[in-house]
Amino acid sequence: MAVPPSAPTMDQRKQHAFTQLKVVCVPILSAARQPPSPATTASLVALLPALSRALLGVPSDVFSPALANYVFFPLSSLLQPTPEGADRGEVVLEATMSALATLVLLWRRAGIEMRILHELWIMSILRLGGPLDPEGPNGGGKGKGKAKDLTEEAQRAVLGVLLALMSPLELEPDKGGEESDDDPLGENIDWDADEPTMKPRPAASPPPALLPPPPIPILFHTLTTLLSIAAIPTSLPQLQLDALAALRILIQSYLAPHPASGPSPLLATALPGTASTLSRIALSVPRGKDTVDQARRQPSSAIVAALDVLSILVVAVTNDEVTRDLRVAVDEAPSATLEEVVEAYLSKPADEDEPPPTPVDVPTPPTPPPTGPTLPTRAWLTHTLGNLSTLFHSLSSLTAHESPVVRTALVSFYSELLATSSLSLSPTSHPIEPLLVLSSDAWPTVSKPALASLLASFALPQHRATASSLILARLAALPRSLLRRDEKTASTSARVVRVALDLLGETDTDVDFGSRMDKASWSLVRALAFERVVGAAEGGGGMSMAWITGGAVEEGAGDEWPELRMKWVKEESTRVALEELWVALGQWAGRRAREREVIDLFWTAAKGESQEGALWVLDGVLRGLEHGASKRTSKVVRSVVRDVLALLDQLELEHDEFEDGPRKDEATGTGTDDSLLVHDGPDDADALVSIEHHRGVSLTPSLDVLTPIAPPSSSRRDALASHRILLTSLLLRILSSSAAVLSSSFQPFLLQSLYHLLAHSSPPSHPLLRLHASTALSRIAFSTSYASPQNLVLANVDYVLNAVSQRLSIARLDPNAPIVLVEMIRLVGAPIVPMVQDLVEDVFEALDDYHGYEDVTVGLWAVLDALVRAMAGELAPLDATAAAASATRDPPDVGPLLNPERDLAAFEEWYVEYQATKEASSSSSAEDFGPSPQTPFESTVPPPEEPTPFPDSSPVPATRPQTTAAQILSKSTYYLSHASPFLRSRVLSLIASAVPLLATPSVSSPSENRQADLLPIIHRSWPYILNRLGDPEPYVLLEATALVESLATHVGEFMSRRILDDVWPRFRTILERQEKDDKGSAIAGKTAYSTSHRVHRAILNTMTCVARDVPLKEDVLWEMAVLFRPFLDDSREDELQEAARNVYRALARVNEDAVWLALSGTADDRLPLFLRTGGQVERNVRTLLLEMHC
Repeated sequence: MAVPPSAPTMDQRKQHAFTQLKVVCVPILSAARQPPSPATTASLVALLPALSRALLGVPSDVFSPALANYVFFPLSSLLQPTPEGADRGEVVLEATMSALATLVLLWRRAGIEMRILHELWIMSILRLGGPLDPEGPNGGGKGKGKAKDLTEEAQRAVLGVLLALMSPLELEPDKGGEESDDDPLGENIDWDADEPTMKPRPAASPPPALLPPPPIPILFHTLTTLLSIAAIPTSLPQLQLDALAALRILIQSYLAPHPASGPSPLLATALPGTASTLSRIALSVPRGKDTVDQARRQPSSAIVAALDVLSILVVAVTNDEVTRDLRVAVDEAPSATLEEVVEAYLSKPADEDEPPPTPVDVPTPPTPPPTGPTLPTRAWLTHTLGNLSTLFHSLSSLTAHESPVVRTALVSFYSELLATSSLSLSPTSHPIEPLLVLSSDAWPTVSKPALASLLASFALPQHRATASSLILARLAALPRSLLRRDEKTASTSARVVRVALDLLGETDTDVDFGSRMDKASWSLVRALAFERVVGAAEGGGGMSMAWITGGAVEEGAGDEWPELRMKWVKEESTRVALEELWVALGQWAGRRAREREVIDLFWTAAKGESQEGALWVLDGVLRGLEHGASKRTSKVVRSVVRDVLALLDQLELEHDEFEDGPRKDEATGTGTDDSLLVHDGPDDADALVSIEHHRGVSLTPSLDVLTPIAPPSSSRRDALASHRILLTSLLLRILSSSAAVLSSSFQPFLLQSLYHLLAHSSPPSHPLLRLHASTALSRIAFSTSYASPQNLVLANVDYVLNAVSQRLSIARLDPNAPIVLVEMIRLVGAPIVPMVQDLVEDVFEALDDYHGYEDVTVGLWAVLDALVRAMAGELAPLDATAAAASATRDPPDVGPLLNPERDLAAFEEWYVEYQATKEASSSSSAEDFGPSPQTPFESTVPPPEEPTPFPDSSPVPATRPQTTAAQILSKSTYYLSHASPFLRSRVLSLIASAVPLLATPSVSSPSENRQADLLPIIHRSWPYILNRLGDPEPYVLLEATALVESLATHVGEFMSRRILDDVWPRFRTILERQEKDDKGSAIAGKTAYSTSHRVHRAILNTMTCVARDVPLKEDVLWEMAVLFRPFLDDSREDELQEAARNVYRALARVNEDAVWLALSGTADDRLPLFLRTGGQVERNVRTLLLEMHC
């Protein structure tokens, strides 16, 4: 049976460890005694890491001071200079220091003499920082001695030894019980006793966790050396981190401890230089005159470590517990008011007025400069807090650092200060302000800890008071930041105020806006000026823009407001921060029941010179009141809505005066102050004094000097128009925000609001204003629980009609009133037609009353045009209608147009039948009456048939849209000869749109049309239509040809003959004249939107219908076949080529021989030369001839 091996004894374990270390130490000592050479260097570089691994493999209970001395001996030989004075190299130094750092950690646990530790500390720091200044700190030397430059790797290895010496020792549990039985030599046995027993062993004291501090010069030499290493960014970031880690231990464990009350004198002495260097590391500022690596920024890890060390340093000096005695002395210092000083002076005896006799002047020796550490006093605390205030102000730039890790470390820094030193720090250096900035950070890892720290600190009333004063100070400083274009500071101030308001809204702390912001609000809104609107004075194109069909509000539009460019704010982030600030202000006012005060504050400012800025702030405040609105809030907001609507009415009344200049007379009872209108004076935004920017001695000239000056009248007109657009846009924003607050309670204000929203949504308005109105309409519809703006207008159409009728009266005639109806019809579409058809009679009456006012007349006809286009939605699909009409009018399919073989065979067949019939008739000379009947003639007579009932010929009554369309067409005849060319063209367009309503069956009655109503109207209007075909205005001529095309398309059976007789000669003239005009036009034939293209397209489509419906004479057909050949050119638009091919197809069905001759003559040399034409028509001609099988 095998005996299990026994566990090795302690002596065996020690011997084994010694053997492992000896294998490495002996070669190291041998190499250390040899002169430096590449071979010995390579041997040492390989052996020293092996020694470190061997040391790490030795158990801590086996390692003893004797074993440590054995290992240290070869290492000390390497650290000593060689007899020859040669340098072993920094590679050997690095490996030696790495092994020494491993040895020190084990040696400290086993027990090491303090003398050795101090010597190692001194040796390491002198290796890093060089020798001390021989003349002392107060001598005339220039500082410490010259240190030998080491590589970054060697410096890190030396720092490893220093960290091993300075770091707090982690003690392991006592395992001495295992060693008590291992005494092979009997050394612990008391042999003099009667019975040998174990001697009582003294209790082994554990090694100290911290090394006693070395002498003060060495301590401060260590401090300066570590600071110099940590301050320089290197390619080895771990070197900086190790230096900062050693610096942290040095401050926390060796400089900060102080047995007496108050800050440590050593730390107070080290504070200025250390805090300055650490702040430079955090801010990536190079040291003094150093020019190396000035452009290199500190890594984020070094900044985080520097902030951590700086936090320990500042907290150790300014901790509330540490500075309690000093603060009490400062707080209890006697103070006197001015009255007490005057009373004490008046109560002095008369003899006290004279100064006491001066004793004999005895020269006093000069006070020697203080030596030793700085002793903290009241004056020292005051001076230190002032310097820390400057330090914290410089660190505030880190709140915008690009790394969230740095910002998170900054939150930890300020949170620690706020938790431990809030009573010691002065209000100017309080960490609440930077924490407010960081709490608005976009990264949750930054904002959440900052908010948690602030919420915890706001339990103290003094902190809430500090935040309240910060709000007022930041708001007061905001205008200055904006006016000097310091957007970074402005954005920071906005975020600070926003977060502070959010946090204070949940507490009972109030902010005194009334007394502090009454005057400051005026300067604030003046700094929130907006730039001029581009093209404001040009208008929206006049009433002619009312006929544009693309101006309706689209479904889902209006999610975001269009941007208003600010004069002093260019960055989007700054503008967003300001908007969030106004919203937070509104939320705070709602929670604190201060809505009326805040709204009145900015509404009063809106009556001054900078109205746009005040209204923009007011809109944000109202958006802040949106959530959780109470009855009190609703009452305040309703009063705001009344004021806004009154101001919109006043702006509408003074539209003409805005174009001519500001109003000079008094208000006329609208309930709104005149000061809310345009101001005239030197305080205009564009009359501000230019700001000159200085950088050193260089002056940047103002751009106003370099900009050409516009005429005063033009500049003034632009300013007034821009001001009115901005003012109206912001008022619409306020209206939308108020609707969001009031929700369904906004319903009573729709009577006035819808009119303004639709009026500014129309195409004649400026695009910026139109976008604002469309967005406001969509938001109001959502706020009032309507599915879409269309549903909102449809449900409140009576409100709109009432508002329009009030503005079309003799007492108040508004030329823009019809635009509201146009926009309403376009917005809703066909569903609104039954509700506004009764409006036609009112429009006719208005046309009779105001036909002399061109703008009003154009607007009213735009209403009728919009109504006709909306009613066209009830028509049957156009393609089905056209197909049915084509089927009834086109001749049956007879195969290919030209086929000689087919035609000859048909002729031969007919001729054979003709000859047979002729021969049969000539051979029968007698008349054949057939066989005689065998029954009576009466029986062969068929019984009489019953009479067939006639179909009901009573006309189907016209639908309401058809009746309305007929009324509109009857009225339009009189305006075809109006003096306004624009109105003539629009009426022609309206008639062309109304023709399908009467000529095409409706969806509800597909078998019935009202051509009987249409044709008499066209007959009466026909002479005027023909006159318009000779109109000198191209756009009138275009609409006239489009009307003829519509007639030919929908009622071609009745109108084609009249078109051929009356219109075709005019078409020939138009084609000849247009050909000459196109030669001098750069866009003719280049785009499908030119007048030439559209006129040619209408003529071709018209003549296609005419050729299909009317038998053409040969001369007319030949004329058409020759004139339309240029449209087969490949250079023409594809649409015109296709229309020309359709004309030739229709003509070929009438006379294919003439068409063949006209087409073949364009390229065939065998045909007469006069048939030739220019251009590249071969492709289209070949296509048509192939279709004709020619």
